Amino acid sequence: YYSFENGPAHFLCLDANYPTNIVDAKLHQWIERDLTNARVPWKLVCFHHPGFHSSLMHYNVQWMRLLSPLFEKCGVDVVFSGHVHNYQRTKPLRFAPTNPSGWDARWMVAGRFTLDEKFDGRERTEPDGIVYVVTGGGGAGLYDNDMPRYPEDWRRAFNWVPFTARSIADRHSFSLVEVDARQLTLHQLDAEGQEVDRFQITKRK
Repeated sequence: YYSFENGPAHFLCLDANYPTNIVDAKLHQWIERDLTNARVPWKLVCFHHPGFHSSLMHYNVQWMRLLSPLFEKCGVDVVFSGHVHNYQRTKPLRFAPTNPSGWDARWMVAGRFTLDEKFDGRERTEPDGIVYVVTGGGGAGLYDNDMPRYPEDWRRAFNWVPFTARSIADRHSFSLVEVDARQLTLHQLDAEGQEVDRFQITKRK
C-alpha cells in the first residue's frame, strides 16, 4: 500500500490480492487519512482486481466493491484496475454494500447502485459518482465481454446491474490519461494508435 503525487493528481495504490482483509478497520483508517490529506485536485486509485466489470471471466471476484463507500466519502474521481483482459469503463456510480461486515470472499458482493445516466464524458463531464476503469487489454489473450451472447449466464448473475458504459474486447488497447488542474481526459488507444474510447471529467471551479 502506498501513494504518491504527480502534478495535480494523487495516486493511491492498493493490494487487492486475496486474502487481503478489505473490511479491516485499520486499513480503512489509513486509506481515509491518505485520501483526505491529499491537497491536489484529482484523486485516483489503482489496484488489480476490479470490483465492477461485465465480463463473465472473474465476475465473482468482487471484494474490492466493499471500499466504494469509503472512496466516495473521500472524493475519489477514477478507480483503475486490470485482471480482466479487456477494456471497460462504468457509468459514474455509487455503491452501498448490502452486508459489508458479513463479507465472505467466496461470494459476490450485492448492494444498492446509484448510476449517473446523464454523464457522457463529452458534453456532460461532471459525474455524480466514481468512474471505474478496467484497463486489462494490454497484451494477454482477450476476454469476450459481449453480454448479449450469454443471456442464460447473465440471468444467473443475481447482482448484475447495467453499469457498463463502454467496453472493448475485440482488440488490445491501453489507457493514456492527461490531467491538469480542471480536466482529466482518458484516451483508450489500440495497438495501431487509434482512439477507441475517450471521456473527460471536469472539476468545478
